[in-house]
Amino acid sequence: MCKRTKILIMAVLALLASGLPTAQAGVIGLSWNPSATATGYQVYYGIEPGVWTNSFPAGGTTQALVNGLTDCVTWYFAVSATNIAGESPLSSIVGTLPRPDINAASHDAAMQGSIFTLELSGANFEQGALLTIDNPGVILESVNIDSCNGISALATVEALLPGVRPAQVGAFALKVTNPNGVHGARDFEVLIDPSRFNVNTVTASTQDRLDGLDLVWLSQLIDTCTQPASPSCGSPDPRYNPDYDFDGDGWVDGDDLAYLASGWAGCWDGSGWSEVACPENLR
Repeated sequence: MCKRTKILIMAVLALLASGLPTAQAGVIGLSWNPSATATGYQVYYGIEPGVWTNSFPAGGTTQALVNGLTDCVTWYFAVSATNIAGESPLSSIVGTLPRPDINAASHDAAMQGSIFTLELSGANFEQGALLTIDNPGVILESVNIDSCNGISALATVEALLPGVRPAQVGAFALKVTNPNGVHGARDFEVLIDPSRFNVNTVTASTQDRLDGLDLVWLSQLIDTCTQPASPSCGSPDPRYNPDYDFDGDGWVDGDDLAYLASGWAGCWDGSGWSEVACPENLR
């Protein structure tokens, strides 16, 4: 009589929280513990636990990506191990919505110093989900999961007041993370506020003009930095002034000088620096 190969079932089936496309609805990633003698695995799923209307072989890997799932519906999954001896009992069952997807936003960009209501639409937003952005200068408050398809929040993009470090400019990941750790993301861009370039606040006659006096004031603090705003700042300088850090990267440096130079010899017209906005005596 031939000896049958023994099958050992993995103990845990889990969701893949990362390492998968983050802007794709109708998708769930699964992972499971390997079975020592398995040569393959079979994935089962459906919209009722234990009622497996769909299945597919996952080969010899311990991960699978399940596509084409109906959004805003809880799906249930289980996995079995297989080898020449047959198929093992099913693993533990995992139930979840598909991966969150942010497909539209009321604001994809905002300028430093702004406050607004951010509204997101998409799918698979679960009650208890977290809304975050990887920019500490963008503050998200009063987050409300309005439905499986909508989220709203009050967004503040620093700096609203002098002496506060501004939000760093650039594109950052805005994430919705469901309680199970699975997330979806969308880019959100912070735009620089050019009205902050006029750092000379002493000379009244050039308050609304960028000139050599602004350059002198900025040059006094060049190459100063702060922590933890900039991880590359080895020795924080107590002279660092966030009002001179136009791009919010934690440094007053050549980049900030370049921003000042971009409006050189111009006067403030309410939205930017322009020479034609200057009175005759300042041109």
